[in-house]
Amino acid sequence: MNKQEECVEAICKRAARRVLALGWIPFSATWGRPANAIYMMKQIGLVYDVTLTAKDIDKWRGFLITLCVVEPFIIVGSLTHGLGQAVHAWIKDGRPEDTLPYIEKIKQTVSERWARLKKWL
Repeated sequence: MNKQEECVEAICKRAARRVLALGWIPFSATWGRPANAIYMMKQIGLVYDVTLTAKDIDKWRGFLITLCVVEPFIIVGSLTHGLGQAVHAWIKDGRPEDTLPYIEKIKQTVSERWARLKKWL
């Protein structure tokens, strides 16, 4: 793992923690979760000296909407972390128009995080 990947991992973990804290604030899902995810995406872009535009963010709109409607806020932390990992791969691949292949990265990250969580339970 190189320095940039370590930095991205730290950004994803911070965003996941922030979104869990937002879970305790009433009505924060409508604004807090997507705002947190967009901030995370922009921070990941800065690691690679890429300025994400509104058009870039709009490519992930469907997933950002999902963050608003997922109710168990513990799941939202895993989804946020997964989104960060997917955006990381997407930026490294040159920000292609189609983000659908990166959904698998989100599923993989969520599965790994849930496996670790089950060990605690």
